[in-house]
Amino acid sequence: MGTAFFITGTDTGVGKTLVSAILGLALQNKRKSVGYFKPVETGVEGDEPEDAGFCKAILGLKEDAKNLCSYTFKLPASPHLSAEVEGKEIKVEKILEDFKRFKEKYEYLLVEGAGGLLVPLRRDFLIRDLIKLLNIPVILVARAGLGTINHTLLSVEAIRNYGLELAGIVFNQATQPLTIIEKDNIKTLAELTGAKVLGVIPKLKSISKETLLKICEKLSI
Repeated sequence: MGTAFFITGTDTGVGKTLVSAILGLALQNKRKSVGYFKPVETGVEGDEPEDAGFCKAILGLKEDAKNLCSYTFKLPASPHLSAEVEGKEIKVEKILEDFKRFKEKYEYLLVEGAGGLLVPLRRDFLIRDLIKLLNIPVILVARAGLGTINHTLLSVEAIRNYGLELAGIVFNQATQPLTIIEKDNIKTLAELTGAKVLGVIPKLKSISKETLLKICEKLSI
């Protein structure tokens, strides 16, 4: 059985998919076999889910992108609503089965959530509940800029108050060089949470595997 991490974010659009790909490349650089699994992806218009497809391409995974997700839905909304609109129910048992299959196949498995910790998969079951069942450490993706202190502290509290393990924080979408606010945000959050800062990822004008490989060399994982 391999080691797994759950990649979650302080909110939607913070860059969980990008960070998942970069973390995967960092582990591949250490000659580890790395898998990617996104239990639920919403906003899927065509045959291939965008997030899963991106990580498949960057990490060179052989599975079809659709098979990297337990569920895909068209409506770009919270998973519980996207499923309801299509008259479907997200079954936790299926997610757990897929997770076990991937975890047995790879040395490291990166599991990417949808939205943040308290997003519902069903009206009675949150992302945080899924992490609890999976029993794996959490990597939190946060923005570096203004507003991140509140969002990140709330997320860290949601992790720890539920008995989950926080492996570390990755700050994404930072300016180059860091502004005085960003520098202090990162320093303050490290002090207030005691969490390990795994890395700071800059805003990218273009995304390619070569660009991400340069960034992953600076991560602490």
